[in-house]
Amino acid sequence: MIDELCRTEEEFKRGHVDVHNPLNIPYMLNTPQRQVRVENQKFKEEALSVCSKDDNLTVGCQTGVRSVYAITGLLHAE
Repeated sequence: MIDELCRTEEEFKRGHVDVHNPLNIPYMLNTPQRQVRVENQKFKEEALSVCSKDDNLTVGCQTGVRSVYAITGLLHAE
C-alpha cells in the first residue's frame, strides 16, 4: 500500500494514514515563494517506478481535488 500519494510535503508532515513505511509522491509542488503550486512533472514516473497499476493505493490530499487528478493521471499512464 502506498499512503497519501499526492499530498504536498507540508501536508504529509502534518499527518498521514498510519501504515508501515508510508510513501509520499506530491502531485503538486510549492514554488520557492510558496505562493503558487505547480504540477510535479515527474509524478507519474516516480509513482510508476515504485508501484504497478495492480497495486492498491491510498491517495489523499487536503480537499480531494489533487487526488482526483493524480488518480486520473495514473489510470491513463502507459
